[in-house]
Amino acid sequence: GDIVSVGAGAYRETLTLRANVKVIGVGADRVIVDANNQGPAMIANGNTIGRATLVEGLTLTRGVGSNGGGLQINGGASPTVRFNRIIANRATVAGGGVYIAAGSTALLLDNLIQDNQAPSAGGVAIIGVTTPALSGNTVQNNRAATDGGGIYLADASPLLEDNEVLRNTAGRFGGGLVILNAGADPAARNNTIAENLAGEDGGGVVVQGGAKGVLENNLIQGNVARTGIGGGLKIRSTLDYGLQQAAEQAVSDNLAGLGPTAAVVAIDNGSGEVLAMVGGQD
Repeated sequence: GDIVSVGAGAYRETLTLRANVKVIGVGADRVIVDANNQGPAMIANGNTIGRATLVEGLTLTRGVGSNGGGLQINGGASPTVRFNRIIANRATVAGGGVYIAAGSTALLLDNLIQDNQAPSAGGVAIIGVTTPALSGNTVQNNRAATDGGGIYLADASPLLEDNEVLRNTAGRFGGGLVILNAGADPAARNNTIAENLAGEDGGGVVVQGGAKGVLENNLIQGNVARTGIGGGLKIRSTLDYGLQQAAEQAVSDNLAGLGPTAAVVAIDNGSGEVLAMVGGQD
């Protein structure tokens, strides 16, 4: 594909990515793309934009959009975005810094995502059935009026690895990271989630709404839930604690020491919520 080399300077414009084009700046500290509040600083739209489409070495700033003030990724677009600064952008709905919509396998590598704001997902919003990968990024000092100061996942299953999520603020839940809804099944490994603040619950991380996922070998420290619970981590489950204990005891009392094993699942017929679950030995 074509290569667009961008020299040092401040460019007051918004950019739209094209498939298989590599936009390479001489350095994020030397190339400033200033959207001047006229729209998202950069848009990638459409599934013809794959990982061969590259954005590197730019600062994207003063962008504004309903979703994704700094970088808006829609329509299955999946660019590679690396070594950029995405700073001081805002969204009127979600994803002040970055918004990734359903169908994307985008790569975000070693970017600084800082000082962005939105009603929801101040730094990064990843929404819908989508599997991007975020690695080596610093997501810091972003602000959400409601949920997800740093990173907000809804029904999304990204890989989050070796990122630093620092000093972000949410007015309600999840200062650092929110994992939401039954469709969500992310893998979060080797991240640092520190010094984030939630006005209510989950200063560091909130997992709720039936979300699944793997949280492995992450450092979660120094986070604050100002008026609620879970300074570091809050996981909201539909399990009924009393019923769960009774199910575990029933299996133990009736089959302990015997050859057969058993599994028990109790489901609320009205809501479909799992109230108790006990697995067998196999």
